[in-house]
Amino acid sequence: MKSDLVFGRREYGKSTLAMHLALRSGRSVFVFDPACGFTAWPESTAADYGALSELLYTDPDERPRVIVYQPEGGDLNLDFEAMAELLKRKADYALIVDEAHWVQNPQWATPGLQEFVRKPSRFDCYLIQTTHAPSDTWVKARSLATDWYMFKLSRAADLDAVERECGPEVREQVKQLQGHTYLHYRIDKQNYELVDNPASWYVDLTATPVEVEA
Repeated sequence: MKSDLVFGRREYGKSTLAMHLALRSGRSVFVFDPACGFTAWPESTAADYGALSELLYTDPDERPRVIVYQPEGGDLNLDFEAMAELLKRKADYALIVDEAHWVQNPQWATPGLQEFVRKPSRFDCYLIQTTHAPSDTWVKARSLATDWYMFKLSRAADLDAVERECGPEVREQVKQLQGHTYLHYRIDKQNYELVDNPASWYVDLTATPVEVEA
């Protein structure tokens, strides 16, 4: 099962790219959105466990394609765990964990996130995590990912992490990236491509989105 990591500084487009990837998969999309950046789906956005549960377990024919969870409980680790428990009874979906550094660090991740990373097939989940840099993520999330999507990175620690997983050539490419160009590295195939056309993956997160063909 696919597990993507999307790295980039603010405003480069990592959340937008994550939604594009999720919609393109043809699956239902769930978004863990602690920074409240996904505002285009007000009718299917939940702020607490009860509202999220109601959205998740509505009639399948009426369930929204995109469900956004913007927890207001004050403890993001507990909020993520509650969502993870609900999703254990779901299948065939894409889960975006936006600003994923809130629920992990290099040595640790919430138990729910650990299970998504280690056993994604149990949930039949396509996991997409966004954060600013590799150093924000749990080491297992990096080593078990299938794809890395990287906008420009400049810190030595982050470039070192890129080199360990993707090689010195990718490190140099990522260091030279500009604007909204990103590099997609496929871990299993050990190859990469540069994408320099943002219009090909742009999704407006603040207005009614256009469906992306699977």
